[in-house]
Amino acid sequence: MRYRYDEANKQRHTTVELLEDSAPWQPGVHYEEVQSPSAVAVRVDWAETELRTQVAEYGGKWGPQRKLWILPIQAAKQLQLMWRAVPIALHAMPQKNHQILG
Repeated sequence: MRYRYDEANKQRHTTVELLEDSAPWQPGVHYEEVQSPSAVAVRVDWAETELRTQVAEYGGKWGPQRKLWILPIQAAKQLQLMWRAVPIALHAMPQKNHQILG
């Protein structure tokens, strides 16, 4: 619970933070290291320009740290890329708000 003060209107507002979900988290793990049931990391060679374009069009995001594409698992299946899936040992959950609770 937190308090916010509105000096102009001389009001104190009580706010609460809603916890939407919890998952294992490793400090220093970035988005490109994420692999969840709904997303998969795949390797696409730099020379495969047309395939890279398709992956991006299907919602893929480039992960420069590991040089992998992260895309929805359904997109990987539609593009027949599951054989290129790369397992990632570190798991993390991309958060809308990366504030550390304490």
